[in-house]
Amino acid sequence: SPGRPYFPFYLMLNASRPPLNDKRLRQAIAWTLDRSEIVKLVYYDSHVATAEPTPEPSPWATGVNIHKGGPDLAKAKQLMAEAGVTGGLTVTYLVKSQVPVLVKTGEILREQLKKIGITLEVQPLESGQYFEAMVAKKFDIVGGWWSVTVDPDMFYNPMQHSTSPWNFTGFKSEEADKRLDAFRYTASAAARKKMYPELVRWFQEEGSLIVFSNEIQ
Repeated sequence: SPGRPYFPFYLMLNASRPPLNDKRLRQAIAWTLDRSEIVKLVYYDSHVATAEPTPEPSPWATGVNIHKGGPDLAKAKQLMAEAGVTGGLTVTYLVKSQVPVLVKTGEILREQLKKIGITLEVQPLESGQYFEAMVAKKFDIVGGWWSVTVDPDMFYNPMQHSTSPWNFTGFKSEEADKRLDAFRYTASAAARKKMYPELVRWFQEEGSLIVFSNEIQ
């Protein structure tokens, strides 16, 4: 039923500072990500691997995944080369130590990113320090989850609008705000439904928010 809650789990990539302010590096990470492996090793059967916040059986499901067929390590390495990263790259993964599944997710992600020459340093912090670091954007990648409930606007707007205090990725773009406002303020339900797959695709291409699974409720 439409009122059923959905819990997307995702990675937030810090687009407000180097190195992940380079879209090509964000895309390299997206092409390296093996969602099925993460779901299998960390979440067992309690999650589905997905690239969108509202997968089937949600009425908002789109099936959009611009990284279908991934992981593609050759493509990821090519994007890194285009971004001028020839040697190794070290990035931090911020996580709240009280959330063991997200610590474990970081450990699997570390193994996956190793394949393209990225060293992921997993930094588990206590709750207070974790939030401080996240708000101050002192991280490269952070794992999170969010309840979408009935409308994906409640996921994308808080996470990616430039004016939102929940936009921890620091991704800011007039184009993003324009799309998010249009999606939020369009009155017709049918028109919003029609706009939505393009919104999902657009944010997948920006790559500051990478959905990897959805908790089955």
